[in-house]
Amino acid sequence: MAQASSGQAMPAVRIGFTAFHGEFDTQHNPITDLLRRRFEVQVCDDPDFMFCADFWYGAHRFDLNKLECVRIGYTGENDNADFSSFDYYIGFERITYPDRYFRCPNLLFDCDLSDWQPLEDPAAFAASKTRFCNFCFSHQSESGAREAMVRLLSDYKTVDCFGPFLNNTPEGPRRISRQEKAEVVAASRFTICCESTSQPGFVTEKIWEAFKNHSVPIYYGDKTVTEIFNPKAFVNMHDFASFEEAAAFVKQLDADEKAYQTMLAQPPFAEGFDYADFLDSFEAFLAHIVSQEPKAALRRPTCFMPAGMNEYFALLKPYARRLDRDEKRATRWRQRRYWGQKLLRRFLPGLVPEPDEGMLDFYYKRHERAMKKE
Repeated sequence: MAQASSGQAMPAVRIGFTAFHGEFDTQHNPITDLLRRRFEVQVCDDPDFMFCADFWYGAHRFDLNKLECVRIGYTGENDNADFSSFDYYIGFERITYPDRYFRCPNLLFDCDLSDWQPLEDPAAFAASKTRFCNFCFSHQSESGAREAMVRLLSDYKTVDCFGPFLNNTPEGPRRISRQEKAEVVAASRFTICCESTSQPGFVTEKIWEAFKNHSVPIYYGDKTVTEIFNPKAFVNMHDFASFEEAAAFVKQLDADEKAYQTMLAQPPFAEGFDYADFLDSFEAFLAHIVSQEPKAALRRPTCFMPAGMNEYFALLKPYARRLDRDEKRATRWRQRRYWGQKLLRRFLPGLVPEPDEGMLDFYYKRHERAMKKE
């Protein structure tokens, strides 16, 4: 790990961030923290090196052509690296592209894996749990793994579904805070941690939230996730021939307290995975970029291709704005419906039924009918 010696002035570097999610702290994050090991970092609006995320909505994406500085792309979603729009890219795919690419999936970017602490008494902690399993998502998965696992396990015990998707809590569909989610996960024996899509290398914070709060993860998504996490510490749905077999194993594990406590006590990380080494490699990649003169650090094509792309983006901009407008309108209607039902339940009890497992069964039947029609 290269660091400036004490008393020696570190070189200054001007960086910026655009299109990251609303909770992103531009002053304290993996990029600025790692760069500060070697550089005097200044975060500004007119940088030499701009880090561009993909958490944008609609038209924001098409402002790329205004960024003439060095662009470093980052994706936290199942999105491919774009070396025509960006000089460098940070993504989840297992590819090599001279000095322009670094593999850093969302899990390793958004989470501090050094936060995990082992349980002093796994048996006592397991006995203190008050919930069987929790599920917290805002939408269905591409593979159908999320809704399938809820349906299969709900036949055995109650699966507490927080969040907007498949919600069965008295409070109704809503987004819960990270602190509230951590408390729910810690109180649950199992946590359903299915990614929105299954792609090798694409692994997000979902499985880590379960490990961090000592709940056995039920995971589906990245088939290579065992390169990071201990296969003995979680239920990997990819190890089974069907979702039904995976659910049957979870039920068996829940009924065998000794086997459950053994899995709960396992260290989360795979043998051979070194988080500190990963951070050192990430630091070296970032330092290589910003240690160059900005013009020398440019890698993207600057002749025909960018001009054509900018014209294409300009054509798409009205469409993107319409998508933004439609999404905002739909969000307002969802909020009005939620609060309207809440008021009706309060002042006209019985008119609007309370959300319960019956409503969950109704959703599944309606979903099955829709699938048959397709």
